[in-house]
Amino acid sequence: MSKSRATRPDRRRFAVLAAWADERFSPDKRWEDLPLAAPVRGRPAKGRKPLGLKARTVKLPKAVWRELRAAAKRHGVTVNGVLIALGQELLRRNALDATIDRLIEERLLVPASSR
Repeated sequence: MSKSRATRPDRRRFAVLAAWADERFSPDKRWEDLPLAAPVRGRPAKGRKPLGLKARTVKLPKAVWRELRAAAKRHGVTVNGVLIALGQELLRRNALDATIDRLIEERLLVPASSR
């Protein structure tokens, strides 16, 4: 029994789709350049797991908050999203410890043990 033409996949269309996907998501692309969808806001749908965010309080100087809020507004994102993305970027680049050390050297950050 052979499949009818209507139920068989079109090999040419698949080849075009595969070529497009290879170009768009190729392994030589940087992580930042991949066209990933932004997370959906609100509660996850029934049966889906949440992102695992934990509510925390962060106190910032008024001037820092104003600049973060203004930058977020210019780009159409939230301050919370900016802070999460900045933290993830530092972790992804394995630059968190180096950045903290640099801030201590520049005396912009004071270790808790020396207070």
